[in-house]
Amino acid sequence: YIRSLIARFEWLADNPRAGRPRDDIKRGYRCYPQGAHIIFYRIVDNTVDILGAPHQSMDIERHFD
Repeated sequence: YIRSLIARFEWLADNPRAGRPRDDIKRGYRCYPQGAHIIFYRIVDNTVDILGAPHQSMDIERHFD
């Protein structure tokens, strides 16, 4: 499962705009689902900065508070 997350991180690096904007959590945040997790990231200077991959059952807003 970890390998699939890492593969998705690499895919997001090549497709940074694929994720959905999540400005409701914090301006510039984006997310993309991967299995039972949601990958949160932001694009900084043409680089994907992975912020976390919490389980989808978690309180996401609280996770990033």
